[in-house]
Amino acid sequence: MKKNLFYYLFAVICSVTLFTACSDDDEDTTWQQIPEITNDNVTLKLNDKTPAGATATLDIIDGENAKVTLVNVIYGHESVPVDVTMEKNNDTSYTFSGSTDLDAAKEAMTSSPLKVAVSGIVDTAGKVTIDVVTSGWASVSGVYANDSLAITFDGKSHSNDADYAVTLTVKDNGSAATLVFKKIVNVGLNVEANVALDKGKISGTVEPKLGYTVTIDGSVDNTGKLTLDLVSSGYGTIAGSYSARSNSINFNGKVLTNGSVSVKVLSETKAQVSLSGILVGDRNAVIEGVVITKEEDKEVYAINGELKNDNYAITFKGTVGENRKLTADVTYKVIGDIVGKWNLMKASETMAAPIFKFATNKGSVTLPESLLAIIPEDMKPMFPATMPDAQLTEVVQGLLGNYAIYLQSIEFTEKGRVIATYVDMPKDINGDGKIDAMDQVDTTPKTFDMLQYYMEDGELYLAVDLNELLSMMSADKARAWDPSTILSKGIPVGYQISDNILSVSLVTDVVVGLAGFVNSMLPIIGMMLPEEMKPQFDVIEKIFSEIVAGIIPDVKELEVGLRFTK
Repeated sequence: MKKNLFYYLFAVICSVTLFTACSDDDEDTTWQQIPEITNDNVTLKLNDKTPAGATATLDIIDGENAKVTLVNVIYGHESVPVDVTMEKNNDTSYTFSGSTDLDAAKEAMTSSPLKVAVSGIVDTAGKVTIDVVTSGWASVSGVYANDSLAITFDGKSHSNDADYAVTLTVKDNGSAATLVFKKIVNVGLNVEANVALDKGKISGTVEPKLGYTVTIDGSVDNTGKLTLDLVSSGYGTIAGSYSARSNSINFNGKVLTNGSVSVKVLSETKAQVSLSGILVGDRNAVIEGVVITKEEDKEVYAINGELKNDNYAITFKGTVGENRKLTADVTYKVIGDIVGKWNLMKASETMAAPIFKFATNKGSVTLPESLLAIIPEDMKPMFPATMPDAQLTEVVQGLLGNYAIYLQSIEFTEKGRVIATYVDMPKDINGDGKIDAMDQVDTTPKTFDMLQYYMEDGELYLAVDLNELLSMMSADKARAWDPSTILSKGIPVGYQISDNILSVSLVTDVVVGLAGFVNSMLPIIGMMLPEEMKPQFDVIEKIFSEIVAGIIPDVKELEVGLRFTK
């Protein structure tokens, strides 16, 4: 009996030893061949899409257990650890899967609004493929841009790139959400809106600025697409800048193509309107106390106001329609005793009464030989080689008096325009050496109205549109007046009204500056003239060029002007 028991125990021990040895031989060690996982070897998808900047780590514990850590994958969670179970797929790879429950992004909730399920495969070469699927009401929280975002604003497509990203955070057990717009065009930055969320449908309103309401409708789901339709309304929608190119703005009855009108809303009924690039002379005007009136049952707003100072009055009448376009009429009127028509003041029936003051540093002018050579023969006795300042002054006064007589009048209109009336200078057309009725002298009055004017700081400015000549002008740092401002501020003109006599003149710095400007402009004008006029114009160009080069640099005083009476 004892012997049989001994044999029985021996058999049991041998059997256990045998089975233990077989188990050790079958133990899985393939997982130990998997190297350390690097970011370059991780392929990750979130809800079947590849999120930018997201990655993951895989820490293998043994052949059956591991931990996946999601990095910058789930919005609101920089790092999400997920315990996974591993199962050998073949001799070189394992599959794994697992899940975890998270709180809503930035929200401490007692429930589990967000489930994160992870599955994937890893091989002995260290390559990992991970699929992440989210579910639950907080799964749509995230930052949407580019392909994941579609926005329309007032019926037009709105930019959806990274600069206009929208951050969505779900809360209140999925019944509400917060939208943060990084930028809404022409509205504001970082606009935050609280909206309702009902089975992926979004609805709500936000007032990003005074009197400006944005109605929000849209949808979102965990496929990674946020679609929003924004519609603006309210008196605040008229605030902004309206360019003349894109709107309908009239100035004294003329349709503008340049300049802009800016509207600043102060309340439901008050605004401030600024005019930029509309008034001549590079001036801006700010109209305070503009009245806003809304048309009943329509998003149409009338904006009307007036501005009056010592120099001018402006009336503004505008309407911003439902298309967010401005239609406006701007009326501008000059205030001052210069407004009206002024007739040329004469010294005699055939002579004007010009203003001409001249003085040089040396007290005399020596005319260059090149200039003397091109002076017409009948005028050479008037111009000796060297002339005292007083003699030259007398000669030029006489020439100005003779030629200015053909200017009949000058009118400074209430709307800021200068209208000069003149008759053509008579010419000896038949060549008999005298001007008479046989030469068919044209005495029909003509007008020149390309100039505009304005008053500022007690000074009169004349301005003309010379944009094409801007590149030809250069500033003269040695003079008080910079001729490069002719296109912006205009030309400063000295004026004085006394005993019903208007005296207008250009002072030294202005004359000297204009001389250089005109000298650079003459070649361009010459190229545009008809061929038959070019020989005569060449003479004028040469004379002027010689004056600028030989006389102007030595000028100490030079004033040129005319006198008029009403």
